[in-house]
Amino acid sequence: MQRLHKIVLLVSIIFFPFFITDRVLAEIYWVSNNGTQTNINNCKGSIPLLGVSCCTPATLFNSTSLTGGDIVYFRGGDGGLYTSSAGNEYGKPAYYPHSSGTSWDNPLVFKAYNNEKVVFRMGNRYPILGIRDTDYVTLDGFTVWMDSSFGNVSFGPFVTYSSSNKRLKGIRILNMIFEGDTGYNGDLKVLAHLTDLEGFLVSNCLFRNNVGTGGDLGNVVGLDTYNTRDSTSPAIEAVIEKSTFYNITGAAINFKSGGKSENQCFNLIIRQNLFYDVGINTPNPAVSIGYDSTGAQIYQNLFIDSGVSRSDAIGTDNTKIYNNTFIGHMDVNFGGTANTNISNYYNNGFVNNEWYNNIFRLKTANNYVIDVMGLGNTPSYCNHNGYYGYPPRFRLGSDTYNNLSAWQAAGWDTNSFTADPLFVNYTGDETGDYRLQSDSPYRNAGRNGITLGAYIMGNEQIGYSREEHPDTTPPAPPTGVTIS
Repeated sequence: MQRLHKIVLLVSIIFFPFFITDRVLAEIYWVSNNGTQTNINNCKGSIPLLGVSCCTPATLFNSTSLTGGDIVYFRGGDGGLYTSSAGNEYGKPAYYPHSSGTSWDNPLVFKAYNNEKVVFRMGNRYPILGIRDTDYVTLDGFTVWMDSSFGNVSFGPFVTYSSSNKRLKGIRILNMIFEGDTGYNGDLKVLAHLTDLEGFLVSNCLFRNNVGTGGDLGNVVGLDTYNTRDSTSPAIEAVIEKSTFYNITGAAINFKSGGKSENQCFNLIIRQNLFYDVGINTPNPAVSIGYDSTGAQIYQNLFIDSGVSRSDAIGTDNTKIYNNTFIGHMDVNFGGTANTNISNYYNNGFVNNEWYNNIFRLKTANNYVIDVMGLGNTPSYCNHNGYYGYPPRFRLGSDTYNNLSAWQAAGWDTNSFTADPLFVNYTGDETGDYRLQSDSPYRNAGRNGITLGAYIMGNEQIGYSREEHPDTTPPAPPTGVTIS
């Protein structure tokens, strides 16, 4: 037995360091906008640093010595405003990490410390912050501010970009706010461009346009994605979740290829988001899935008065729109008809699209709830939806159905019905509570016995929450191992 103990001890001595390698190598660094340190070794350690003791932002962003497991903390307060005019093109923002993490489970993290307000504000018309040519990087807790005073700022304040033909893997955008003075000078503006990504997560973010709700606000897009998809090796989904899109005059999420096959988008998941007052003064949908993109899933989202001159969700092939709650319409005339909640406009002959388990609480009359235009377009499955408020209208090509009974007689929505959803607190706007009461007729009434609407369990986070991901004081990394 004593010999066995010696063998176990010897094996532990030989192999234990390999088990803790990532943890031992991980470092913590500190950045402030009024920091003066230009050597990363002078601003690292588990004890929080402030002011001039921190590194400059460029020192850590430009370092190629960082790796997976490292955390770069940014201080707020007097040193919390970061601006630069170093960006000089769409795909080359002023600040972007020059190092990569090593895997999805071991990313390189750039983060606002302890929920301090850290703002990156445009210093010219080019992006201030982003990701370029690096993998497995997390950005967490920053505010990114657009400033239209520089004229044409259509590039927006934030971008991910690959200068080669490969997609970037494992990018996380967490707990961030994208906002600012978007103004209006006739150009399209995008709060965040996500391009060239494979396997990524946008979670608990806020996208809002701060210029008000009146006048000519132009076309401001919340999140624009090109050439993005899930990752198959390793398996990582492409997800936009738990975020809020408010007062966006254009599309809140624009997921498309721009008509270019090399930019085709695949398998985006849009879930547990809140959209309200989207599409104001412009004929744009809250979510636009278009052109030759495929495989999108849109579920457990709450759409409130989101401008839908084409639709709240435009799909191409293999698109599933299910378990969403739609409240009202923004009645924008499009092609001589009122607005719609779900429609397909651009694509002819799309296939394998499913729309089910949605709740439509209509606030005005004569709206098309589902509007399918184009030759040969029909949904593959449309059933188990709930309608209330005003008689729903439907259109397939040139055929119009002015109520649910006529629509069902044509073979659609045969298990759907009209009933008051019995929301916990229906207000018709974003102040309401759109969970279902215990005696709601929509409970367990959907496809496969699932509850209809966005709140299936009733405890889901839908939309941005400041408290969802609280920060903690960083732990001290181990400095060594003693075996006795």
